[in-house]
Amino acid sequence: MYRPVRLPRYWAELVLVGLMTAGLILRLGPFIHRDLWQDELFSVMYASKDYSVVYQILHPLDDRPPLFYLFVRAQLLISSNKFFLRAPSLISSMFVIWLLYFMLQKENKLTALTVAGMAAFSPFLIQYSWQVRDYGPMLALTAVVIYLYYQQLNKITHGKPVRWREVALITLLTLIVSLLNYSYFVYGLLLLLVITVLGFFFFQEQRKLFLDYCKKLYLLRLPVYSVVIQYLLIQRSVIQETTSWIPEFSWQALIGFLTTVGGLTFAFDAILPTDPYLYVKQLIFLGVLAVVGLILFWKNRHKLPKVLEMLTIVSTVVFFTNILVMTALGSIVDTSFFLPNTFVSSAVLFLVGGGVVLSEIIRYLAQRWWTLLVVGSLIGAAAVGSFSTSYLERYPFVIGDSRVEAYQSYTEAMEILHRIMTDQTQLVVLPFNMQDLIMEYYLPQEVGRKDVLASYLMTKAVNPDVPINHVRPFVRMQKIVVVSTALMFDDLSAERYYSDTYLKENKEVRSDVLQICGGELKMVARTSQHVIEQCDVFLRSGQ
Repeated sequence: MYRPVRLPRYWAELVLVGLMTAGLILRLGPFIHRDLWQDELFSVMYASKDYSVVYQILHPLDDRPPLFYLFVRAQLLISSNKFFLRAPSLISSMFVIWLLYFMLQKENKLTALTVAGMAAFSPFLIQYSWQVRDYGPMLALTAVVIYLYYQQLNKITHGKPVRWREVALITLLTLIVSLLNYSYFVYGLLLLLVITVLGFFFFQEQRKLFLDYCKKLYLLRLPVYSVVIQYLLIQRSVIQETTSWIPEFSWQALIGFLTTVGGLTFAFDAILPTDPYLYVKQLIFLGVLAVVGLILFWKNRHKLPKVLEMLTIVSTVVFFTNILVMTALGSIVDTSFFLPNTFVSSAVLFLVGGGVVLSEIIRYLAQRWWTLLVVGSLIGAAAVGSFSTSYLERYPFVIGDSRVEAYQSYTEAMEILHRIMTDQTQLVVLPFNMQDLIMEYYLPQEVGRKDVLASYLMTKAVNPDVPINHVRPFVRMQKIVVVSTALMFDDLSAERYYSDTYLKENKEVRSDVLQICGGELKMVARTSQHVIEQCDVFLRSGQ
């Protein structure tokens, strides 16, 4: 006699543990094995600046609002260990998986697990889980705000008013995340507007409660926006300057971004010109799934809880509207904001809508065992194949990966430098924007001692009209060591990453070094990402 399979009482929790374990393994590969990369070194450098906290609040560094660099500054008071600095991002990313499951478990465990699964394998959550950047903490804070919106809208559904202190909490979090990264300011405003518009249709029976909720949201949000706008006005010119390198919007960039959000690729570099048709197959695959899933969602939408139905639509509208708004803003200020990290928050929100739509497909296939087995296996195999290939092209696996050394070029380069550098060695790093980053993190005790020549050559290259005596280095040198990224020796790749002016300035620095060295630099070592050269010289002070 046939007996139905009885699942363990806590089967959903066991599946969640499995998803979180898999997600952690995927995150630990880059977290452990990758050296701090350029943007992370920027975080450390700016957080290490010898300015007072008050000064950093009034005069934010770089193109960021002040909160993140103050947070890293507090971390550096305890330790500069890369694992310690990266830990908040890893914890934040893992927390999102649990929170989204917890948010939806009472509605439907399959939907909750599907959303949690998308979070566990989300390229966005993996990419920003190991970096000392503001995007890491943003992941968890964005998810908490989504959770609070969900709870408060559910309260209205049950005929209960949302209190001022509950709205104040969501407002405070909005302020915090906006002061981590300005992109949340745009996302948060769009989210509020879309919830307001759709709420008029979804809460017709609770119209009075919903209008009262909106009133509280907007009244408390005004001071937040006024603070953020003031910071934006202060840093407007800096933001325009630091984003000038970003390539203009392209279909290739959009396709790569959509397939990354969809979980099939790690195409975070698709903004750079490569093959415009590289990810078209993945996009078509996602498009078919999206169309089928949306049809099933629309057909079964009335079976879903009202707020979950609304949030699914909200996530889709906000996601695509955010892309349009940021592209339009870039056109208005004559720059580009189309970077994957610009859309971190909307990518987190998209997990909810995408998870609901995907769960409808799973539920439909599960009506017949053979459709689930055959079609589900085909879909799963295609998705896993694309995901795993793209993951391993970008990251090392946590254990048993023979390519680990290729992701530790800075560590290898620093070991070589410590062996060959003496007290009378001057270090020059190319491209020269890396000079301060390397010195601040890897050689902090040598700042102002072994980078004097580099400072002189950089100033001379960038400002050729500056009098030589004004920047002349007064140093005694016996050796010059030059550390260059391998990219600098590949003209085609260098032109993709750097502007013509910047490349010209770096070539001038190298030319000046060659002149001092008598026209020859001796090769010391070549790592996966760096070329290390040196020459012996003898210059007395003032010569």
